[in-house]
Amino acid sequence: MRDVTETLHSIGYKGPSPVLVKDGYVVSPVRQFWPSFYQQVRTDYLMENIEPGRFVRYNDISLRSSGSAEVLSVDGKFAKVRWLQSGIKSTEHIPSLELLESQENAA
Repeated sequence: MRDVTETLHSIGYKGPSPVLVKDGYVVSPVRQFWPSFYQQVRTDYLMENIEPGRFVRYNDISLRSSGSAEVLSVDGKFAKVRWLQSGIKSTEHIPSLELLESQENAA
């Protein structure tokens, strides 16, 4: 758990405190007051931690589908993945992904 309250105050945040971050997720009321900051924290965390060999889940709300995949490569804000159910390879926007701890969790 990391406290990012000071960082937020330095850029003008005046909402509830403390602002805590765990595993890339903001675990405090800042989520409802400043969703763009919440999303940026999560994106930064994912970009630091997504690497080839990691397993991810992708939820596509518009298609009402989700699945697990293995990361093959990372390029900027995109990750090339291989879907475990079908073996199909695709490129996904990193903020749309969720890290899984292992292949067992991917099943």
